[in-house]
Amino acid sequence: MRPTQAQSEAIARFLQGKSFKLLAYAGSGKTTTLRLMAEAAPGRRILYLAFNRSVAEEAVTKFPKGVEVMTLHALAFRNAVSKNEALTAKFQARRGTVLVRDILESLEVPEVFGVPRYGVAVAVHATLGRFLTSDREAPSPEMVPPTALALVSREADRAEFARFVAGLAAQAWAKMRDPGEGFPLSHDGYIRIWAEMGAPGLAQYEAVLVDEAQDLNPSLLRPLLDYAARGGQLVAVGDRHQAIYAWRGAVNALDRLPGEALSLPESFRFGQEVADYVEALMEEAGRERLGLRGLGGPSEVVVGVGNPPRGAAFVYRTNAALIRDAAALAAKGYRVEVVGGVDQAASLVEAGVRLMRGEKVWHPELAFFRNYEEFLKVADLDPNLKALKKMLTYYGTRALDMVRALQRSGRGRRVDYTFSTTHKAKGLEWDHVVLGDDFPPREEATEEEWNLRYVAATRAKRVLDIRHW
Repeated sequence: MRPTQAQSEAIARFLQGKSFKLLAYAGSGKTTTLRLMAEAAPGRRILYLAFNRSVAEEAVTKFPKGVEVMTLHALAFRNAVSKNEALTAKFQARRGTVLVRDILESLEVPEVFGVPRYGVAVAVHATLGRFLTSDREAPSPEMVPPTALALVSREADRAEFARFVAGLAAQAWAKMRDPGEGFPLSHDGYIRIWAEMGAPGLAQYEAVLVDEAQDLNPSLLRPLLDYAARGGQLVAVGDRHQAIYAWRGAVNALDRLPGEALSLPESFRFGQEVADYVEALMEEAGRERLGLRGLGGPSEVVVGVGNPPRGAAFVYRTNAALIRDAAALAAKGYRVEVVGGVDQAASLVEAGVRLMRGEKVWHPELAFFRNYEEFLKVADLDPNLKALKKMLTYYGTRALDMVRALQRSGRGRRVDYTFSTTHKAKGLEWDHVVLGDDFPPREEATEEEWNLRYVAATRAKRVLDIRHW
């Protein structure tokens, strides 16, 4: 493969040995560019870090033999957990999952300021999560989500409630990091332990290539900044317009990383018509022109009517709208596949319906609610519960029939249509994409919502259907 001019400039900059950033737009061949850099520097000790395991597994087959490929989490686990039997056992017991139930079972969690125990525990769980992805030394009151503070009826009591919750989050962190405690160790937890140890295992490499750098949170960012400050060559590649994980602590890391910024403006995924639509979208968002060039062959932007051709993908903002439309097609006999599956959603929806009916619930995320009204009061604190609340409020007990229909429809080799949320669609592509009707109105869109629109629109290779936009 002959490198483009932009790729050649990136390779030349890499060979100079200095840290820099590579702004790679959707479909621009960023992983290929990183591979070309590595091939141009045989003999150097190079580490390629991916954000997702699937990306790392694919990269292993593409990078030259001398390049070590792994995720940041794998690097941290290898050097901070695997050598400690007690920490390894803590992690393996729950595979990195920490539930609200663990807060309730491990800490003294009372009802306080009129907030039920489960509501307090959810607030502690959310605050602990915010702390673990931060670069702060300890949980603090400002990490308590505003939705949790809203549970306290008297505004004068909210500051004290925040201090109380932050204190419980600090206790949870102490138990998580203690090898002798039974409290589970999360993925974000061992990343933080590794960072506090000085990021062992990172300094042995002459250059570190970080893919999807826009998804880094401050806890992940800190050891990389320290590595660059000590003289290591750090190359961060990413697309700031695909930063869609602020809800789990990610920041616009590309702005914080060192070095000059180069760009990869050519997309090999779609043609110029889709590229022009994306440019117009970003212009409407008030952003500077990307200079995006579509080199992926013929493409078109259409306003479709009726069902698209078989093989098309539908991309949504929310699970609720996805399940609504996917279930409707499944009811008509079409085979539909949901990216990521619906088994977990079905289990949660079934428990939610039982709670709604006043029946006994065993699901770990809902078992501690005394009744459905208590669930409704605190559901907005947790993304999964918020989505469940929306589904149950809108569809009632029919929600369970809908997800079960999707489970049955997904069994079989033939697939007529694929459905995905935008978050699950990131990194994927389809020839024909229909954009969902559940994205917030443009006048209400936040920076991250505009990013979600960008990600959704750039999944199409040949046909982008904007009938709802």
